[in-house]
Amino acid sequence: MRHLLIYILLPSLSLFSLLTLSSFAYQYGPVKPGETLWSIAKKVRPNTSVSITKMMQMIQKNNPHAFKNNSASSLMENTTLIIPTRTTTNQLKPEQLQLTRTEQRQQLLRQLAKNKQHVSTQNITKLKEELKLSKIRFKKIEDRNQELLKKMQKLHLQLQKLQAKMLKASEQRHSLNTHTTQNNSDS
Repeated sequence: MRHLLIYILLPSLSLFSLLTLSSFAYQYGPVKPGETLWSIAKKVRPNTSVSITKMMQMIQKNNPHAFKNNSASSLMENTTLIIPTRTTTNQLKPEQLQLTRTEQRQQLLRQLAKNKQHVSTQNITKLKEELKLSKIRFKKIEDRNQELLKKMQKLHLQLQKLQAKMLKASEQRHSLNTHTTQNNSDS
């Protein structure tokens, strides 16, 4: 009955936590700003025969709700921790701690993969938006180039007409000069 009641109150605890919960003496908390798992483990360990590292692992193993992504470096403020007794800390075998670390690594890798996929999706979305804007800018530049090309063609035609008029005027002047010179020599 006690285990059922505890499971209802703390559904996020692991099966290992439920099996050993009766060996826990007290709670610690809420966790204050600036407190670390190391500092708490150092404060609450039963004596120096229990290493701070082992105490940290026990606290983390039995309080997964208190850590973001189950990472020892992400202890959340204002959470209450269930602290194991000396009996419980001595019962935990190194293989169980190793399994916990392996589980943490796997969970961290899954989270990193998920974050990477999320970042990749964000990058793709951002790149698509940049491509769309680049296409719009390119179209505007292309349209502007077409307008300038048409103006340049009109100016080229006007230049050709002016050159033709200048050539005709030059020929007329030459013809007039030739006529004037002949009239002067006939006189």
